[in-house]
Parts: sequence; C-alpha cells; structure tokens
Amino acid sequence: MSNENLPDVTKQIVQQQIRNKLGCLVLFVAFVVLAVLFWFWCIYTPPLRFSVNTTYVISPTTADGKWINYFKALEESCYPPEMQTDDNGYRVFVRDCGFILNAAYNTEPVRLQVYEKLGIDPNVAPTLKFESSYTFFERLANESGDENKRQQVMKRRYELLRKPMFTTDDSPEFKTWLDENNAGLDLLGKAVRKPTFQMPYTVNTETHNTFSDIMLIYRDMAVATQERAKFRIGIGDVDGAIYDIITIHRLARFVSQNRIIMGNSLAGLAINGVANAIGFNANREHPATKEQIEHYLKELDALPPMPTFEQAVSGERLLALLCLQEVYAGDKVSKEILGSSVLTEHFANSLFYRFSDPNESFILFNKWYDMANDGDVRTNAESDVMFNFSKNPLSYILARSRSVNCSKILASRLISGFVYKPNAFERDECSANIKRLTLALLLYEKTNGKLPDGDWQTAVKPYLGDEPDKYFSCPHNNDYIYAMVKDGNDLLLVEVSKSQINASDMTVPNEKNSFGFPHFPVVSNAGYRSGSVKIISSTQTVWDTEDGM
Repeated sequence: MSNENLPDVTKQIVQQQIRNKLGCLVLFVAFVVLAVLFWFWCIYTPPLRFSVNTTYVISPTTADGKWINYFKALEESCYPPEMQTDDNGYRVFVRDCGFILNAAYNTEPVRLQVYEKLGIDPNVAPTLKFESSYTFFERLANESGDENKRQQVMKRRYELLRKPMFTTDDSPEFKTWLDENNAGLDLLGKAVRKPTFQMPYTVNTETHNTFSDIMLIYRDMAVATQERAKFRIGIGDVDGAIYDIITIHRLARFVSQNRIIMGNSLAGLAINGVANAIGFNANREHPATKEQIEHYLKELDALPPMPTFEQAVSGERLLALLCLQEVYAGDKVSKEILGSSVLTEHFANSLFYRFSDPNESFILFNKWYDMANDGDVRTNAESDVMFNFSKNPLSYILARSRSVNCSKILASRLISGFVYKPNAFERDECSANIKRLTLALLLYEKTNGKLPDGDWQTAVKPYLGDEPDKYFSCPHNNDYIYAMVKDGNDLLLVEVSKSQINASDMTVPNEKNSFGFPHFPVVSNAGYRSGSVKIISSTQTVWDTEDGM
C-alpha cells in the first residue's frame, strides 16, 4: 500500500516521525560540528614540526623519530675532533688521575660513559691522585670522630681560603693534602696546555642533570690550583704561582668554549674570576721582579680569548630547547636523554601543557634567541613583551591563546634570566682590563722606581701594547672609566663616572669618603701591590690592607 492511500492521521504520524528523525539528525550533526570545533579550537594541538623555526635543528631524532635528541646535538656541536686523542688534555688527566666527580653523584654508569667517550679502558687503575681540598678536609674532619676537632679542621680550611697566601705552618692538614695531590696538580697544568680540554657529557637518568656535576668538577680543579698558587706565593715561589694562575685561566677558556652559557660559559667566567682574585705579588718579602711581571703579561696575552655572550647563545639554545621538549614529551624523552630537572617536571605535570601546542613554545624560544644573536636583548623592548602572559582565566580556554600563554610562562621561567647574563661577560672584561692596568703600574714602578706622577693613565700606556686606550673604558657604559684611589703605600683601581674623578691625575678625590663607595654602581678593584682583581658590589668594603686584596 502506498503512502497516498494511508489515512490522514497515519500520514501525519509518519511525517512527524520523519521530522523528529531529521531534527535529531540536525542536532547530532550540530553537536558533532560543535564538538569538532571545540576539539579543534580548545583541545587539539598539532605534533611538533621539525624545522629551523621550531626545533632549530632537525637531527638527530629520538628512537621513535617524534622528537629531537638535543643531548646528542649538543655533543655533536661541542666535541672537538681531538676528543679521544692525547691532544685532549681532559683525556690525559682522567687516564692518569681517574674520573673525578662529587661522591654523591659518582655512579658507575656515569663513570663508564666518560671512559667510553674518551676512549680509555675503565679497568686500568690511575697512577696519580687528585682530590679537592674540600673533600680532603671534610673526610679528614669526619675521620677525627670528635665534633670539636672536626670543626677546628674545617675552620682552618676556610681560613686558608680567605688568606692571600699561606705556608704549611698555617695548617698541617694542608701539607698532607699538597703532598698527595702535587703530582696531580702538575698534570692538570700540563693538560690544560694541550690543544683542547673537553669533558664528555653523560646521561644519568637515575637522579639528576649531569651538567651541574661538570661545573663542580671544574670548580674543584680551579680551587685546588688556586690554593696551591697561594701556597707558592707564601713561600716566595712567584714563578710557580704565575704558572698556576695561568693554569686556571686556561681552564676557564676551555670550560667556556663548550658554549653552554647556563652551565659551562658562566662557570668559565667564574673560574676566570678565581684566577684574577689571586694576588701573585702579595708576598712583600718576595715581590715579583720586572722579568716575572713581563713573563706574566706574555702568558696572559697568549691565552685564547674568552667567548662573547653572542658566541655562547647557540649551545644555550640547544639546552633550553631540550628542557622545553621535556615539558611536552615527559618520560618519552627525559629518561632516554638527560633526566628531567625539577623545573621541567613541575611544568610537565600541568594539564595546560598537555593540551598546548609545542610549536608555539619552540617558535617563541627561537625568536628570543634570534634576538640575542642580533644584539643586546636587554635593550630590546620586544623581549619584554614576549614574557608578558595574560592572567585572564578565559584566555586559557582556546588552544591558541592557551598555547601562547603557556609558552610565555615557560619562557619567563626558562630563559628570561638569560637577559642578565651579559652582565657577567662585561664584569669579566672589566676584571681583565683592570688586571692589565695593575700589571702596567707594577711595571712602571719597577722601571722608574716610583709610582707615576700626574696622569697615571698616560704614564702606563707604553706598558699596554698597541691599543692601550681599550683598557681604560668600561664595556657596559662609556661614561665610566678607571681611576685611582691611594691608600698609603697601596692603591686601588676603581670604576667610576668621569664626573667623579680629577682629570689632572685620573684619581678619585676625597679618598677617605671613597673607601665605602656607596655612590658607585659597580666597583672593580685591584690591590696594586698584590696584583689581584675582584668585582664587588657597592655595599661591600673595597679595601682590606690585611689580606692585600
């Protein structure tokens, strides 16, 4: 029977059913469309795209091919061709002294990785010993079994650190440490004079990020060499002290050349400061001769240059992108490559990042580092805008705005502090300049038998090479130059505004009120007789005649 023959009521029922089905279908389609739109606008985030604009490098990738193996990329960019040859001083050092690492982190897997990457047999026992003085004194103090004796031992160790020079009479424990480690320190001095001094990076997924361990190793090497230099100054061995100071300077260069600013580059600057803080001429009973000062200057001139801020950016970018990737990839990458840091684990536990577009974050990070390559990001207004994320909760509903906000939050935590890192490079340059001026003053006095009369800057120019003027200005502000403050038989070199000096002799007037320097934003000072340099804040005491600094 056809529909035309059905009663009217039956036709109406059928039509109503059809309309109901069509209505349900429309509602269903509308719901699906809205769900798709909601999913696309509010939930969907595309996978990470490999390109220069996003990942910066496109290889090597992880085993599944979904992420970038930034740890391997760091190794490929930093390791020199001499890595597994005796032209790598670190390889020579580890082969003869063993792998030195903080005891808390000295896991066997890490040790085996170091030996494998250096091409050394891990089963061959080292022939020399190298132990940081801190570890030695702490072990000695703990072995005493008496808390009072323990505190006395550690107190003597810290007192040694504060002195510009000392002998074994000041601490019997130091003599024991020196006897045990002298040969190792000699080897370190030879090792850093090799063409390269490259420590391999290791993967430790058990506990921590091993980049921090690398800095601890370098620090222990520098401090141990510094302490022997102070001992050599105390016994009048100026040549030996200069050798140790140059050892630390060379170590600083190799550390910084690894081009990871958050770790090695800044550690290199700190190690350079350790060398600058040693007053090689602090022993007034055995002052440096003119020939020794000239030799010291030649050694300083022969050092490789410290890297600039811009040169360190590329390695730092890879490390930052590694941390960023850990946030989005979580265990898929972190356990395979480096081990998540506390910071990245904190972000990875946030649902916002589970539903954010990683490409937005990668593009933002690369844009910031591109600005760092192009110039000083501290003066770039756009860099401030990049870190200004919205605090409106509604901005986290849409995937696009949520991704942008999450990217800016990550950037503010992971790279915003990088804006201030150029200050460290500038302070290091200030320290190098004022060190050179101090040596020029020492040479002037050795040659003329007295300090310069009148304008001391003009007087020391013949001792500053072909471009003497570059040493008198501060790298961060052309309005600041170096001036002299006299204190009896000693003097300071300080960084001051041009308006605060006597133009006739380039000294700071009103010397009694100047020793605190509350009105100077930054003070770089050098004890003239000791030949030491250090950077201090304006709230610190500038001069201490007892320690010769």
